[in-house]
Amino acid sequence: MLITLLYHRAFDGPYGNTLEDLEKHFLYLKKHANIVLPFEELKKHALNVCISFDDATYDFYEYVYPLLKRLKIKALLSVPTGFISASETISPDTRISELKRFPNSSTNPSCYCSFSEIAEMSTSGFVDIASHGVDHVNLTGKEVDLEKEIKSSKETLESALNKKIECFVYPYGRFNKQTHALVKKYYKVGMRIGNGVNFSWGSSLHFRINADGIKKVSTLLGIRKRVIGSLKSIKRFLY
Repeated sequence: MLITLLYHRAFDGPYGNTLEDLEKHFLYLKKHANIVLPFEELKKHALNVCISFDDATYDFYEYVYPLLKRLKIKALLSVPTGFISASETISPDTRISELKRFPNSSTNPSCYCSFSEIAEMSTSGFVDIASHGVDHVNLTGKEVDLEKEIKSSKETLESALNKKIECFVYPYGRFNKQTHALVKKYYKVGMRIGNGVNFSWGSSLHFRINADGIKKVSTLLGIRKRVIGSLKSIKRFLY
């Protein structure tokens, strides 16, 4: 079994957990599950967990990345390429302060990891990179340039990082048959939001479970009991 958990910010809020709580989460997951990155081999007869963070905001580099290295665990980071600068000269404190002013959405590049920071994390072995589109827009909306959001974001990341990008994370979890067909053309897997578990990396549609705002760490994996019974109703074949 494979569960992918969805995180956003490394501070308290509707889309976040404090760094102290994140450390509790990670220690609990390390003790009770096999933590993997996309397409890594899964342990049979065991619970496998992928930790994923959306948006590539600067707090990930400042707080989460050092925590991952210290605990020796891995995570997937999805990057909206249109918000990313080549590098940043603004102080870390100012970048964090600016991010906290707009915890849910900002187009200020200083609020996000720079390409140089993303490249550093990508080569560390502790962070894998996924595309999160270009402008972090709902891909089911009218007049969205799907080729730009899906294909161009992949090309930008692959050029910047000199590696293949095989995962696309749907902004806001929103997708339809048209968007998923294009994602399947360029990526091995598209990641959505929904209380579903996975059994391998073989499906082109991958479920993630929200882990923001969770104080009781035992509920991180307890959710599998609630979703297993509904698996028969998940019509993966539609995608």
